[in-house]
Amino acid sequence: MSEARENLYLQAKLAEATERYGDMAELMKEMVQLWGLPTEEERNLLLVSFKNLVAKKRFAWRVLNTIGINCKHDKDNKIGHTYRETVALELKDICNEVTQMISNTLLDLCNSEENIENKVFYLKMKADHLRYITEVLVEEDEKKSVVEDADTAYKEALKSAEKLPNSHPNKLGLALNYSVFQYEILKNVKTACALAKQGLDDAVEELNNHNENVFNDSELIMQLLQDNLSLWTQEQDSKSESNDDNKSENSDQ
Repeated sequence: MSEARENLYLQAKLAEATERYGDMAELMKEMVQLWGLPTEEERNLLLVSFKNLVAKKRFAWRVLNTIGINCKHDKDNKIGHTYRETVALELKDICNEVTQMISNTLLDLCNSEENIENKVFYLKMKADHLRYITEVLVEEDEKKSVVEDADTAYKEALKSAEKLPNSHPNKLGLALNYSVFQYEILKNVKTACALAKQGLDDAVEELNNHNENVFNDSELIMQLLQDNLSLWTQEQDSKSESNDDNKSENSDQ
């Protein structure tokens, strides 16, 4: 690693330690512009910087949205709506910056077979940031377009991930996040459950066969998949019971 690249990396680490994620993101963007495809450690710093920037915007938007829903006065509601739109625009700007960098630069550097892991990582990152945009969109046509783009990126990532071990954290993380997309954005509980279960079952089977590819982050992601699957399955069961009760009530009347 060149001295200049190492200096940028160390500065980014300091920015992370002090939670200056805006500085961190700028440093990592500069690294991509100067040296192209990041190393695994640099790649993770890139993800952490933008993920934390977006997380603050997502939290702020959710708080403002909740306040708006509970607001009783028109004047307060208008002010809250304007402020919420400002936060939504800031979030969209950050996410668009990420997705454009991935589409215009990083994915072009991941075409070889040896870069499949990177390709899955960046397609997932692109899809995730498109998903974050959909959370704050109100206009239906715009939201539909971004949802379709996110779904396409997730599916492309899944296709590329077929070449990775089932217990690889990037593949498991993709199953986790795509299932969340199905659940939260598309409201498709059955598909979300199926994706989570398939990803979890495939990884467990591979690990039970004593596969050499054991990854440090896999266990945590598998637990998150299991937690979501349990929660969503309970929701499905509750809805089924509710429908059965309603049918009984209707037939008794």
